[in-house]
Amino acid sequence: VRQVEIALQEEKAFRAVGIAYIRFAAEEPQLFQLIFMNESERAIHQFSEFLPIKDYSYEKMILSIQEEYGLSRQLSEQLYQHLFIYSHGIASMTAAGIYRFSPAELTSMLTQVFTALIKELIGGNHD
Repeated sequence: VRQVEIALQEEKAFRAVGIAYIRFAAEEPQLFQLIFMNESERAIHQFSEFLPIKDYSYEKMILSIQEEYGLSRQLSEQLYQHLFIYSHGIASMTAAGIYRFSPAELTSMLTQVFTALIKELIGGNHD
């Protein structure tokens, strides 16, 4: 919780939050699994419903993306959903002890995926 608040203040807040999420999985794997790897208490019919329920900082994240990258709310939500799925995969692998990525690997991986998604969302056809 506190790590996310701190990460939101960094220059590249979105990447910093992803790294903080993965770091939490590495430092507290059992707590991570308990919080983020169990079934939801209520039925979710679309993935877009998941993050607002599970992520207490959802609105702050969306606003941060909108402000930092000048995206609409809809595109900000799409970007966050895609990157959450990617970050959650890395965090889950970390918490399960499958592999622990180095900080340099994390920075590189998250930057590459973010850059590709931004290019697609800004330049892609969204009919």
